[in-house]
Amino acid sequence: MFLADFWRAKIYMLVGGGLGILAAVVFLMLAVPHYRATMLIAPTTGLTAVDITGLFPHNASFAAEYVAQNPGPRESTDFMRFEQMLRGASVARSLYQDDVIRRGVVQEASFRMSAPKDLPSPAYLAAYLQKHVKIEPVGLTPMRRLVYDHPDPEFAAYLLLAMHRAADDLIRADIAGKSAQRVAWLNEALGRAVHPDHKRALAALLIEQEQIRMILAMDEPFAAAITETAASSPRPLWPPKMLVILTALFAGMVLGYGLYVARKTTSGRRD
Repeated sequence: MFLADFWRAKIYMLVGGGLGILAAVVFLMLAVPHYRATMLIAPTTGLTAVDITGLFPHNASFAAEYVAQNPGPRESTDFMRFEQMLRGASVARSLYQDDVIRRGVVQEASFRMSAPKDLPSPAYLAAYLQKHVKIEPVGLTPMRRLVYDHPDPEFAAYLLLAMHRAADDLIRADIAGKSAQRVAWLNEALGRAVHPDHKRALAALLIEQEQIRMILAMDEPFAAAITETAASSPRPLWPPKMLVILTALFAGMVLGYGLYVARKTTSGRRD
C-alpha cells in the first residue's frame, strides 16, 4: 500500500525535491560564508598566591589579622574570573576603543541582504560577544576552547586574541592595585611594629608582594595562558552546503508526498 502510494506520488515527490534543491541553491547564494576561529586557553601556573602558612606556628594572631584585612584574589580564582569577564561589560568597554573590532562586528552578517549591525555603545558589543563567542570545555581538563565564526577569518582570530588580552590585562591591573594597597598597609604596619617576630613576618610578606609585582611586570599571560593560539579554518564551515542541499531535497520530497496524499484524500471524499 505505502510502496504503491510512493510510486504514484513520484511526480509530486520529484517536483517537490526539485523545488527543495532550488530553494537550497537560493539559500546558499544569499548566505555569507563564515570561517571558524578557535583558541585554547588554560590556567596559568602562576606564583602570585601569597603563602602565609609559615606565620601560623609562631604568630597566629598576626596571620589571622593579615588574612582578614587582605583577602585578595588567589591564583585558583584568577582563571574563573577570566572566564566570567571574557564576554562581559568590562572587556567590551576595552574592545570598543578598537576601530578594527567595531568595523569587523558591524560588517558581520549571515545573509547578503542583512542590514549592518548597530553598535552604538559597549553594551551592544557585550551582547554580541555573549551571543557569538562560545566558551567550550575541553574534556575533563581545566582548558577551555574559544569559538567564533565570522566572514573574515583574519578578524575572527584577531577578536579572540584581543578578548584574551583585554580580560587578562584587566585582571592584572586589579591584582596590581590590590598588591599596591597591601604594600602600603605592610609598610605602615612595619613602621608600627615593635615585636621582632612581627617585623620579620611583615618583612617576609613585603618580599612576597615584591615577587607578585615582578610577575605582574612580565610580558606574558597572567590569568589564562594560550595553549593553542587563535587560528581560523581554511574553508568556510557555514553554511554546510551538502547538509543544506540534502535537507532541502528531503523536505521537498516529503512535502510533495504530503500534497499527493492531500489531493488523493480530497478526491476520495468528492467521489
